[in-house]
Amino acid sequence: ITIDLFFKGENLTEKDKRFFLALGGKYSATYFHESLGGGGANVAVGCSYFGLNCALIGSVGENPFKNIILQKLIKKSVAREYIKIEKDYLNISSILLSQHGERTIIHYCPPDSINIMHNYLLQHAPKSKMMYMGNVPGVSIDERKKILALFKKNSAMICVGLGISDCRHGLSYLKKVLSYIDILILNTHEFSELVKKKYSDINFKTNQANLIQFDKQILVLTDAEKGTYAYYEGHIF
Repeated sequence: ITIDLFFKGENLTEKDKRFFLALGGKYSATYFHESLGGGGANVAVGCSYFGLNCALIGSVGENPFKNIILQKLIKKSVAREYIKIEKDYLNISSILLSQHGERTIIHYCPPDSINIMHNYLLQHAPKSKMMYMGNVPGVSIDERKKILALFKKNSAMICVGLGISDCRHGLSYLKKVLSYIDILILNTHEFSELVKKKYSDINFKTNQANLIQFDKQILVLTDAEKGTYAYYEGHIF
């Protein structure tokens, strides 16, 4: 769960698809925006827009951003009773926006801040109809399996988003969790890493779910401005 600080301005000069900033320089932003961030928070807020009852599970630091985060969740109608307040924790991003809206993200999270939530979840996990687990590469695959098994035991539909570091390990590494997943969301480059095929060699208009042996499960692949593909029971959307 992060606080995202957005900056945009003509002084943030660009060259060859990179920001071109001088060491020791000072730059003025003409636009600033503060928002809630993080994969789980984004999904919870998005689902709440559709009238679903959503709770967020995660950590928030005991720092000046705590009340800002909690107030934003109240405003977005996201339940907060499963949030764990931790003393020495900070998760924050500064995001530089180009004139066309592309993002360059500078993210800070303490290297030792990965919180193993399994024991906490055993005591507090809601019996929800659906659970989304975002990208948490710092949590071991065995730990994630325990968490997914806990929610699956409570008959929840499980949706998971993985990141590039997980996908680079390949299918054999992820087999421990794939059987628990009902909906898997990746971008197309993450998928190419997962199945060990070049992005340019994959025809996403054909059924890619076969490559990871998904049949009754849903595979969703996002492809930036090209759109999104979904695969389910042999059908392609």
